[in-house]
Amino acid sequence: MVIRGEPEGVIRELGRVRKGGTNGTTTPAATRNGGEGPCRRIPPECADIRGISWRGVDGRATRHNPDAPPLAPEAIPAPAWDGLDLDNYRLPLKGRRFLIVAPVRGCPWSCTFCTAPLYYGRRLRRRPVARVADEISDDIARYGIREFLVWADTFTADRDYVRELCRTFLTRGLRISWTCNSRVDTIDEATLSLMKEAGLWMISYGIESASDAILSASEKGITAAQSRAAVETAHRLGIRTAGHFIFGLPGETQKTMAETLDFALSLPLDIAQFYTAAPFPGTALYHEALEKGWLRTSPTISQSGAALELPGLPATEVDAFRRHAFRRFYLRPSAAARIVSMVGPGALAGLATPLRRFLRWIG
Repeated sequence: MVIRGEPEGVIRELGRVRKGGTNGTTTPAATRNGGEGPCRRIPPECADIRGISWRGVDGRATRHNPDAPPLAPEAIPAPAWDGLDLDNYRLPLKGRRFLIVAPVRGCPWSCTFCTAPLYYGRRLRRRPVARVADEISDDIARYGIREFLVWADTFTADRDYVRELCRTFLTRGLRISWTCNSRVDTIDEATLSLMKEAGLWMISYGIESASDAILSASEKGITAAQSRAAVETAHRLGIRTAGHFIFGLPGETQKTMAETLDFALSLPLDIAQFYTAAPFPGTALYHEALEKGWLRTSPTISQSGAALELPGLPATEVDAFRRHAFRRFYLRPSAAARIVSMVGPGALAGLATPLRRFLRWIG
């Protein structure tokens, strides 16, 4: 069984019906590993639950129940962290324990490569500010954790909401340190200043490309000039910045990849992530790739390996350029100094193994 889209409401419904239902039955059936082992039949009481996909008794026919409705903002629950060993969850570089808080769900933009609307829809749903603040206050009291990743498809989609949330953090005296993501066109200096005052120390921007033509074709809705302004504003305010770039989007060439890398090197970024265009099923990019015959034979679709064979730009060249981009960005003394400046006490030893793996990969 697979849960599609927003999971919490579907999981709750599954729990309810299973609590009062049967245990299902087990019948022999062929499996993908050659027919060994049993295939568990979906319990009858689960067959009509919205938001799930499942296989029939023969293990082959896939069935898709109707989508589950999105949760109302006030009904989105806080995570129950009690069942996890929170010592295992630590910020990269800093090494401190952290938790995730999700104030906003949904994304109204139409980027062709993005899966966000598939999970949480296009309508922006803002959790009540007081409830988000209560959740953070409870995490501090119960777990002693003050580092947070503010997770959202686009946290700054509604600047008024962001400012209200930050003012609430300050009014309640929530001394926390947090990171978030943002589009480059949904932020301004005044909002960034308030966010920093409320504890923001790093902001991540989806920059994607230096080519305005590629950005337009991907329906990103931003320009390279806006990306530069957003990064430079945050940097000027003393907020760490991370930039996310994609190689291999439609319209990409060796020349535009080089321009994007030069653009990344020219920005005052502390962190850069370079991805390959991933035509995930359900996205507009996936349908375009199918229509135009760009998908590699039996591709593994991920952001760390090119799956598209664009005209004049083989997937192997995109993969090679991605490694080259990481080399160029992180082997600069200035980039290394920025990384070292973010490493927390006691975290350096834990970086040795991943650093060796990274250097071997880019080499």
